[in-house]
Amino acid sequence: AAGVGTGSLLDTYSAIGGARVQSRDVKQMSVPAEVTSEYFDVVGTRIIAGRGLNAGNGQPVVVVNEAFASRFWPTTRPAAVVGQTLLVEGVPNEVIGVVQNAHDRSLDQAPLARFYRPLELRTVPQGRVNYVIRFGSDVVPDAALRRTVGRLDPAAVVEAVDSIDGPLGEGIRDR
Repeated sequence: AAGVGTGSLLDTYSAIGGARVQSRDVKQMSVPAEVTSEYFDVVGTRIIAGRGLNAGNGQPVVVVNEAFASRFWPTTRPAAVVGQTLLVEGVPNEVIGVVQNAHDRSLDQAPLARFYRPLELRTVPQGRVNYVIRFGSDVVPDAALRRTVGRLDPAAVVEAVDSIDGPLGEGIRDR
């Protein structure tokens, strides 16, 4: 299984800048994670309420994680967060789902408050995306992945191939 994301799992480049997001009572800058509809299944992020992102629906929608929901709607149960409006750069987006928090930087850091929007709706493509692939074994087929990507897009650059255990465990390795 495979999914794609920007500003998501282990994307260290996503920490700069962000979008102005606002609910009725809370305003802040937040970096959106833009992901394909398969992303949550591939990384094992459980949907708590509502639904995930569907490719090609064309509507301004977002999915938020538990930390984001509790920051923006602190007294609201996850099921009631679904249907709320989140302004992203002044554009109303309907919250269609709430997903569990995920440790996507390091195992010793609290999960970030995240909102996700469909990657398919991006209007300004950027060159950096992260592919997340779930294999049937613990072996990461580095050479095979690089060959396949090279055949699909000779201009693509594969910066790194690693299992999720490596980067996530890095912060606690010495302990």
